[in-house]
Amino acid sequence: MQNIGKFYRIALLFNANKVYDRQVVEGVGQYLQASQCT
Repeated sequence: MQNIGKFYRIALLFNANKVYDRQVVEGVGQYLQASQCT
């Protein structure tokens, strides 16, 4: 039971990191597009 909880927490953290990384990449892409337009 304890091992399952540990794995589940790691999976949750990993998924949260993937979403955060995607937002960062999208933000950088938008910033680059905006800086090229001006």
